[in-house]
Amino acid sequence: PPPSALPPEPTHWQTYTVRAGETLNLIGARYGVTGEDLARWNRLSNPNLIHVGQRIKVPATAASSSPAFRTGEPIASGIDWQWPVRGSVLTLFQGEGGSKGIDIGGSTGMAIAAAADGRVAYAGSGLKGYGELIIIKHNNNFLSAYAYNRTLHAQEGDTVQAGQTIAEMGEGPNRQPSLHFEIRYNGQPVDPLQYLPAR
Repeated sequence: PPPSALPPEPTHWQTYTVRAGETLNLIGARYGVTGEDLARWNRLSNPNLIHVGQRIKVPATAASSSPAFRTGEPIASGIDWQWPVRGSVLTLFQGEGGSKGIDIGGSTGMAIAAAADGRVAYAGSGLKGYGELIIIKHNNNFLSAYAYNRTLHAQEGDTVQAGQTIAEMGEGPNRQPSLHFEIRYNGQPVDPLQYLPAR
């Protein structure tokens, strides 16, 4: 793609040392970016060839203050967001130091849908605290994450459409059936309720 279509390169970096069993997609998921972006920023010609002990640069996790809570119309993002599952919001977004998304209640096995069109950037259970996780890249700025799933129905690299079933609801840490849902803008968690349609 033309340079203007690429995501902005972070201005602050930190060094990360690759551990056994890790992939660029898994490492990227920890920092709210894709493995594809990490490969480009680290000038890796083959993103599948990383080794234990290799040092790569990753975006610095800048501690930002919690975004102000707003009410009213959803924020314009250029993406037609939709709710990934029908259910009550159990946990609200708190930002740094708290919940980086929202938890939506339901029942075990409920279909979890992609909240918008995109490509699956990560699918697996390698990110501690998220259980079976899917991350979708929607454009160069926005990612969405779907955690606590029982079963995944999409794989890394799959193209998905808004409303397409990507997983089945599992249980969160409190053993209650729920979906943990995050939206990230340029790697930083933002309040999903500011983007999802009012209901």
